Amino acid sequence: MHLQLLRSAPHIDIYFDSYNDWLYVNWTGEITLPIVKVGCAHVAQCFLTHPYPRVLNDNTHMTSISWSVAPWLISDFIPHLRLAGVQQMAWVCSPALPGLSMVQAVVSWLPHLAIAVFDDVEDGAYWLQRGRQSTSLAYPYPARPLATQQQVSTIVQDLARQAGLAHLPVTADVK
Repeated sequence: MHLQLLRSAPHIDIYFDSYNDWLYVNWTGEITLPIVKVGCAHVAQCFLTHPYPRVLNDNTHMTSISWSVAPWLISDFIPHLRLAGVQQMAWVCSPALPGLSMVQAVVSWLPHLAIAVFDDVEDGAYWLQRGRQSTSLAYPYPARPLATQQQVSTIVQDLARQAGLAHLPVTADVK
């Protein structure tokens, strides 16, 4: 992976992998709902300037996760990923956590998005690479229509508000 750090916050680092052309999200430590809200607001902010069709979501460095996270992800975050441009997400679970059943529950509620669950980063990356080869997307991706960009911006503003992040930039130049 060739990683360029896009954003960093407590318990989360968000990178662009230029070699694989995907967003790599690395969660660490004890994860609570307030931490997830902040982290997801930062992830969403990355989508304002670039539609990342693939996401590698790495939970292998998490030490615990609150069960209150799943309902929020299902209702407030993951349903918006398709609008932001996400087509596939590899969700890599920590082998040390009992959170696999929570991840599988989240995935089962969201059949409109191709999400696969893995035990290690290499398997998740391989799945995303295979998915990239089977799609006809050409980089650079076409600009979003203005109406879609405005919807994404509104969602990012809402996520920032929920996370209590008044300082999070929530606008981007629309091309």
